[in-house]
Amino acid sequence: MNHVFSFRWTMYHPCTILKYIVFHFGRRTVSFAPGAHICGSWSPSAVRVTMRVAIVGAGWAGGRHADMFASMKGVEIAAVVARSTTRAKTVAAKVHSEATTDLGSVLRDDSIDAVDVCVPSGVHREIAVPALEAGKHVFMETPMALTAEDADAMVVAGRDNRRILGVAQLMKFVGPYVMIRKAFRDGDLGEPRMAHAARLSVAYWSERKPRDFSVYGDPMIELMIFEYEYLQWLFGSPRAVEARGVRGPTGAVLHALATLEYEDHLAFVEGSAMMPRSWPFTTYLRIQGTASSLETRDRFLGGENPTTEFLRYRAEGTMEPVEFQGQDPYFAECEHFVHCVSGKEDVEPIDGESAAKALAVALAARESVDRRKPVRIP
Repeated sequence: MNHVFSFRWTMYHPCTILKYIVFHFGRRTVSFAPGAHICGSWSPSAVRVTMRVAIVGAGWAGGRHADMFASMKGVEIAAVVARSTTRAKTVAAKVHSEATTDLGSVLRDDSIDAVDVCVPSGVHREIAVPALEAGKHVFMETPMALTAEDADAMVVAGRDNRRILGVAQLMKFVGPYVMIRKAFRDGDLGEPRMAHAARLSVAYWSERKPRDFSVYGDPMIELMIFEYEYLQWLFGSPRAVEARGVRGPTGAVLHALATLEYEDHLAFVEGSAMMPRSWPFTTYLRIQGTASSLETRDRFLGGENPTTEFLRYRAEGTMEPVEFQGQDPYFAECEHFVHCVSGKEDVEPIDGESAAKALAVALAARESVDRRKPVRIP
């Protein structure tokens, strides 16, 4: 049996829509009734909640999230908010909603239950905190912030106002990654020995379309945060991080290697936005244990369909392919937020506090590059 699988999937890349498949999500496997939502369509047996959500931001993320929420039974897009009336109307028209540039009117509307923040990470706080204080649940893209101060302010606002602060931590909803965590928690891998995670990309900006790292985050934050979030979910917080990096023309670190120190094992994280133009966008994860190891790699070799490898290596035995199936992780993470608001799911996979801890690791790694020495995790 061939161990290379090809799927159509969606995966986060800062400027590109990629396509991914997932297996299941959350703390436990979710069983869907016949005809329930699978990959973007719904039937009466799908989500049975009523929630009105406002989308803030009308770029790629705002449009993507609006599509996801609009496809859920019982969820209504109350408004699309953006600085540009034209862009807000474009997204709103697709989901049969209203367009506005007035965030205040949305926050004053008691019929709106939640706000989905789809603007650059550097300005999340200025939208999320007022929304939480107005009694709205909040969902946002990752990275949740670019500074620890902003992340902490949002976490405190959620806690003080007893509202959900959810962060779209995509890799927790990707099939092989979910299966690897389950195998680890079930003891199938034995004791952890080493983990290796990577996200390798060409530059996702150009001279004509530069990337403002002050609002989006540099690659050490914007790219590597996905691996830190997943490893946080798997192992908890590391004790320390040591990282080295290669800087680009502007001084920003564009390729970095980070070593995360846990109590009894290490994890290595590599992130790059300076791969050669011929390099396919690639993500990689390997978890080695005393009993067996699991490895997954996704590469775009052309077109929309990646080549996905998912393999198990037993301590005593042969290499085995691992099959998986699932649904769109973008839909899964948005739906999980809806279920959390309705009380049907645990907030843990999208928890803002967990995302803040992962951000602390990313910031410590960047500090380690600057200081050229290990940094303890606060």
